[in-house]
Amino acid sequence: MGRTSIDWCVERVGSSARLKAAFTSRYGGVSSSPYDSWNSAFHVGDNPSDVQANRNLLDVELGTSPAWMNQIHGSNVAWASPGQTFDDTDGLIIDLDRIGEDKAAACVMVADCIPLVLLSTDKPRAAVVHVGRAGFMLNIAAQAVAELDSELIAVVGPSICGSCYEVSEELRAQAAEIAEEAASVTSWGTPAIDIRAGLVRQLQDAGVEQIQRVDRCTYEDENYFSYRRACGQGDGRTGRFLGIALVERV
Repeated sequence: MGRTSIDWCVERVGSSARLKAAFTSRYGGVSSSPYDSWNSAFHVGDNPSDVQANRNLLDVELGTSPAWMNQIHGSNVAWASPGQTFDDTDGLIIDLDRIGEDKAAACVMVADCIPLVLLSTDKPRAAVVHVGRAGFMLNIAAQAVAELDSELIAVVGPSICGSCYEVSEELRAQAAEIAEEAASVTSWGTPAIDIRAGLVRQLQDAGVEQIQRVDRCTYEDENYFSYRRACGQGDGRTGRFLGIALVERV
């Protein structure tokens, strides 16, 4: 087996807990093409034993079994328990006080959508949120912020950028009604949505002042899985990389 490739991009140590945000690349696992190599998702057609092996590698890397979601591009936010998978859910909150653990993690799976990680600055709490076009339209980020009920650091992970996410003129207009910053144009001159910019506006409107962005485009950067790139190259089969929140007592 390989070694997972995790980019721990933000770490905060408070009075009672260490909170970390990370994003994986597509490399370091055991999956074969077109899922090579560190695919975390069972639902995309990969060999289930390879997916489980990749998740086992993550357990070792984190030192705990994270909570997972069966995501549906909706707006449901749940309170996570270690090692459990939550159906019909697009946001997970981990709270060490609530679950009575010293360490816990949660994951969001993406392949162009935004993996949003929220870290509390005053409580042993964090969240992962799946923000695609639908999640942006439903403002799931504001729901997660409200549930966390604390001062937050938001980390906006790698995703398809506003110069590559082509949509219809109708969808661009709908996005602009929600946040004018989301209206964009592709590098080839067609209507597009900049979900990152729209999400940042939603986070600011929800009262989040500390926002960090990982400005890497999944469509352009082959270190990440991209559904749109896979569709352009073949039949759309591709894996999912992760956004991870980890909280542990100090």
